[in-house]
Amino acid sequence: MSSVITQSLGNFNDKKFQGRIPKSITKCRHLELLDLGNNRIEDTFPSVLGTLPKLRVLILRVNKLHGSMQSPSTKLSFTKLRILDISNNVLNGNLPSKFFMNLKAMIDVDRDMEYMMMKYYYYDYSARMTWKGFEIELVKILTTITIIDLSGNKFTGKIP
Repeated sequence: MSSVITQSLGNFNDKKFQGRIPKSITKCRHLELLDLGNNRIEDTFPSVLGTLPKLRVLILRVNKLHGSMQSPSTKLSFTKLRILDISNNVLNGNLPSKFFMNLKAMIDVDRDMEYMMMKYYYYDYSARMTWKGFEIELVKILTTITIIDLSGNKFTGKIP
Protein backbone atom coordinates (compact mmCIF):
# COMPACT_ATOMS: atom_id res chain seq x y z
CA MET A 1 0.00 0.00 0.00
CA SER A 2 1.37 3.42 -0.85
CA SER A 3 0.19 6.97 -0.46
CA VAL A 4 1.19 10.27 -1.95
CA ILE A 5 2.20 12.99 0.48
CA THR A 6 0.75 16.32 -0.57
CA GLN A 7 3.52 18.83 -0.13
CA SER A 8 4.48 22.37 -0.88
CA LEU A 9 7.08 22.28 -3.66
CA GLY A 10 9.63 24.76 -4.85
CA ASN A 11 10.85 23.23 -8.10
CA PHE A 12 13.26 25.65 -9.73
CA ASN A 13 15.67 23.09 -11.16
CA ASP A 14 17.51 24.13 -14.32
CA LYS A 15 15.74 27.49 -14.70
CA LYS A 16 18.95 29.47 -15.40
CA PHE A 17 18.55 31.46 -12.18
CA GLN A 18 21.57 33.52 -11.22
CA GLY A 19 22.58 35.75 -8.35
CA ARG A 20 21.73 35.13 -4.72
CA ILE A 21 18.96 33.11 -3.08
CA PRO A 22 16.38 35.66 -1.89
CA LYS A 23 15.94 35.79 1.89
CA SER A 24 12.20 36.26 1.34
CA ILE A 25 11.95 32.54 0.54
CA THR A 26 11.85 32.01 4.32
CA LYS A 27 8.30 33.39 4.25
CA CYS A 28 7.22 30.15 2.54
CA ARG A 29 6.62 28.47 5.91
CA HIS A 30 4.95 25.36 4.41
CA LEU A 31 7.72 24.62 1.92
CA GLU A 32 8.77 20.96 2.19
CA LEU A 33 10.86 20.56 -0.94
CA LEU A 34 13.16 23.16 -2.48
CA ASP A 35 15.07 22.28 -5.64
CA LEU A 36 17.33 25.05 -6.90
CA GLY A 37 19.75 22.64 -8.55
CA ASN A 38 21.43 23.17 -11.91
CA ASN A 39 21.28 26.95 -11.93
CA ARG A 40 23.87 29.72 -11.76
CA ILE A 41 23.33 30.79 -8.17
CA GLU A 42 26.37 32.56 -6.70
CA ASP A 43 25.89 32.71 -2.96
CA THR A 44 27.12 31.28 0.31
CA PHE A 45 25.39 28.27 1.86
CA PRO A 46 21.87 29.54 2.66
CA SER A 47 21.68 28.60 6.34
CA VAL A 48 18.66 30.91 6.59
CA LEU A 49 16.67 28.11 4.92
CA GLY A 50 17.04 26.22 8.19
CA THR A 51 14.23 28.39 9.56
CA LEU A 52 11.73 26.70 7.23
CA PRO A 53 9.98 24.41 9.72
CA LYS A 54 8.75 21.79 7.22
CA LEU A 55 11.71 21.62 4.82
CA ARG A 56 12.49 17.96 4.10
CA VAL A 57 14.32 18.06 0.75
CA LEU A 58 16.96 20.66 -0.17
CA ILE A 59 18.69 20.35 -3.52
CA LEU A 60 21.29 23.01 -4.36
CA ARG A 61 23.56 20.91 -6.57
CA VAL A 62 25.46 22.32 -9.55
CA ASN A 63 25.52 26.00 -8.68
CA LYS A 64 28.27 28.36 -7.57
CA LEU A 65 27.77 28.22 -3.82
CA HIS A 66 31.02 29.29 -2.17
CA GLY A 67 32.58 29.87 1.22
CA SER A 68 32.27 27.69 4.27
CA MET A 69 29.14 26.25 5.84
CA GLN A 70 28.32 27.99 9.10
CA SER A 71 26.91 26.34 12.19
CA PRO A 72 23.18 26.98 12.47
CA SER A 73 22.07 29.90 14.61
CA THR A 74 19.39 27.82 16.33
CA LYS A 75 18.91 24.22 17.44
CA LEU A 76 15.77 24.10 15.32
CA SER A 77 17.55 24.54 11.97
CA PHE A 78 16.99 21.82 9.35
CA THR A 79 15.42 19.41 11.86
CA LYS A 80 13.02 17.89 9.28
CA LEU A 81 15.59 17.64 6.47
CA ARG A 82 15.84 14.14 4.94
CA ILE A 83 17.66 14.89 1.68
CA LEU A 84 20.51 17.39 1.31
CA ASP A 85 22.33 17.67 -2.01
CA ILE A 86 24.90 20.47 -2.22
CA SER A 87 27.19 18.62 -4.62
CA ASN A 88 29.22 20.28 -7.36
CA ASN A 89 29.59 23.74 -5.91
CA VAL A 90 32.73 25.45 -4.61
CA LEU A 91 32.04 25.24 -0.88
CA ASN A 92 35.16 24.95 1.27
CA GLY A 93 36.45 24.81 4.82
CA ASN A 94 35.54 22.46 7.63
CA LEU A 95 32.13 20.86 7.92
CA PRO A 96 30.48 22.15 11.12
CA SER A 97 29.49 19.27 13.39
CA LYS A 98 26.64 21.34 14.90
CA PHE A 99 25.03 21.50 11.46
CA PHE A 100 24.88 17.71 11.21
CA MET A 101 23.71 17.31 14.80
CA ASN A 102 20.60 19.32 13.87
CA LEU A 103 19.55 16.82 11.18
CA LYS A 104 17.15 15.11 13.60
CA ALA A 105 14.97 13.51 10.91
CA MET A 106 18.05 11.76 9.49
CA ILE A 107 19.25 10.67 12.92
CA ASP A 108 15.98 9.35 14.35
CA VAL A 109 14.76 7.26 11.42
CA ASP A 110 13.02 4.70 13.66
CA ARG A 111 10.52 7.25 14.93
CA ASP A 112 9.54 8.15 11.36
CA MET A 113 9.14 4.49 10.49
CA GLU A 114 6.75 3.98 13.43
CA TYR A 115 4.83 7.05 12.33
CA MET A 116 4.44 5.72 8.82
CA MET A 117 3.01 2.47 10.26
CA MET A 118 4.50 0.33 7.52
CA LYS A 119 2.81 2.22 4.70
CA TYR A 120 4.96 3.57 1.92
CA TYR A 121 4.59 7.32 1.59
CA TYR A 122 6.34 9.21 -1.15
CA TYR A 123 6.67 12.65 -2.61
CA ASP A 124 5.10 12.94 -6.03
CA TYR A 125 8.27 14.57 -7.28
CA SER A 126 11.36 13.42 -9.08
CA ALA A 127 14.88 14.73 -8.57
CA ARG A 128 18.22 14.16 -10.26
CA MET A 129 21.04 13.20 -7.92
CA THR A 130 24.46 11.62 -8.04
CA TRP A 131 24.74 8.20 -6.45
CA LYS A 132 28.06 6.37 -6.38
CA GLY A 133 29.35 8.56 -9.20
CA PHE A 134 26.34 8.11 -11.48
CA GLU A 135 23.63 10.66 -12.07
CA ILE A 136 20.25 9.09 -11.44
CA GLU A 137 16.68 10.30 -11.28
CA LEU A 138 14.73 9.50 -8.16
CA VAL A 139 11.09 9.14 -9.07
CA LYS A 140 8.41 9.23 -6.38
CA ILE A 141 10.90 9.73 -3.56
CA LEU A 142 10.08 7.72 -0.43
CA THR A 143 9.65 10.03 2.54
CA THR A 144 11.81 7.76 4.71
CA ILE A 145 14.90 7.93 2.47
CA THR A 146 17.89 9.90 3.77
CA ILE A 147 20.59 11.26 1.47
CA ILE A 148 23.50 13.65 1.98
CA ASP A 149 25.64 14.49 -1.04
CA LEU A 150 28.56 16.85 -0.41
CA SER A 151 30.72 15.67 -3.32
CA GLY A 152 32.40 17.96 -5.83
CA ASN A 153 33.24 20.69 -3.29
CA LYS A 154 36.50 21.73 -1.62
CA PHE A 155 35.85 20.79 1.98
CA THR A 156 38.83 20.23 4.28
CA GLY A 157 39.32 18.61 7.64
CA LYS A 158 37.51 15.71 9.20
CA ILE A 159 34.00 14.54 8.47
CA PRO A 160 32.00 15.13 11.66
